[in-house]
Amino acid sequence: MAPRPVFLVGCPRSGTTWLQLLLAHHPKVATWHETNLFLTYLGPLRHEWRRESGFEPGRLRAGLRELLAPEEFLALCGRFATSVLERVAARRPGAELVLEKSPGHVLLAGFILEALPDARFLHLVRDPRGTAASLMAAGRSWARRWAPRKAEKAALEWVRMVEHGLRIPGDRCLEVRYEALHRDGPGTLAAVLRWLGLEFEEGFPAGAVEACEIEKLREGRGDPEAPFDTRRQPQGFYRRGEADGWRDELAPYEIRVVEYVAGPLMDRLGYERSRSDSRRIPWRLALRRAHRRLRAALRRKRG
Repeated sequence: MAPRPVFLVGCPRSGTTWLQLLLAHHPKVATWHETNLFLTYLGPLRHEWRRESGFEPGRLRAGLRELLAPEEFLALCGRFATSVLERVAARRPGAELVLEKSPGHVLLAGFILEALPDARFLHLVRDPRGTAASLMAAGRSWARRWAPRKAEKAALEWVRMVEHGLRIPGDRCLEVRYEALHRDGPGTLAAVLRWLGLEFEEGFPAGAVEACEIEKLREGRGDPEAPFDTRRQPQGFYRRGEADGWRDELAPYEIRVVEYVAGPLMDRLGYERSRSDSRRIPWRLALRRAHRRLRAALRRKRG
């Protein structure tokens, strides 16, 4: 039987690497470094396919739509994805499950389910203030190319990614909280393993959590069960590993911005706001929003 595909997704800097390393300790889990299989490769292909669907009917057009039916296109995407996942599975003979960890795949979960109908998802959710602090720290150092450096953009990214994750059908997705992993790592990992249908010995979850302690990762001590050389991550990739480190890292204004932007979704997910005034829009944020609305209005008028 072919290994089952499971996609570990979430907003970047939410702890997805940590959960991946924990699961990699199970002998029936095969995984590898982020492939961005759908995000970088198959996603653009589907974008072009969908663009061609808007062509004027009846006219002969260049492109794959003249050659392939929609179900044939999806089948080809599925076969390509399966071939890549099988390459990952081959790294651990006897694996029952292939874990693909690319956080951005949360944006393409619907496409993934179309191409791989038996796919399942683990959606890791972290407090937006902790996520924002980590994103901003990365944006100021090793991830300048993609990570936001301002609280507003970091909060908007968290909202965008988490909202996509919440749209994944509940029977195909397990939501895992970063804070729960900190509070009770072995218990949370055991619950994930049971949902995945993987058997494990009684002491396995605690042993995996101990092997993946943030201090060991930050100090560059290699983990023999890791799917890749954890010491090759950029400096600063492994940070404090604290659930509430944002209280010391974010300035009061940054906390207020994050709680305003992400507040409604925080309330929905049960994250308590730290400021009573977080529902009032910060004046700088109000000015930026007004400026964006004005520019949008001018573009519509010109167009």
